[in-house]
Amino acid sequence: MRALGIVARELEHAPADALVRAEALAELGARDEADAAARARAGDYDTDEPAALAAMRALVRCKLAAANPRHLEPIASPEEEPA
Repeated sequence: MRALGIVARELEHAPADALVRAEALAELGARDEADAAARARAGDYDTDEPAALAAMRALVRCKLAAANPRHLEPIASPEEEPA
C-alpha cells in the first residue's frame, strides 16, 4: 500500500516537481539528479553558497514529498510539546 501512496503523490505533484527540479538542476549546473548527486558526493558544491544549498534542498523536498511527506513536517522542540 505504501508504494501506491508514493505513486499517487508522484503523479499529483509531477508538474510542479518537474519545474522545481529543472530550476534546481540548472542552478547546480547538473544534467540530471544522478549528475547532481555524483557532484555533491565529490564535493563539487559549496554548501555555504545559499543558491546551491537551496537547490539541493529543493531536490530533497521533492523526493520526500512523494516518498514520505511526514518527514517534511516540523519537529516540535521539547518546550513546544504538550505536558
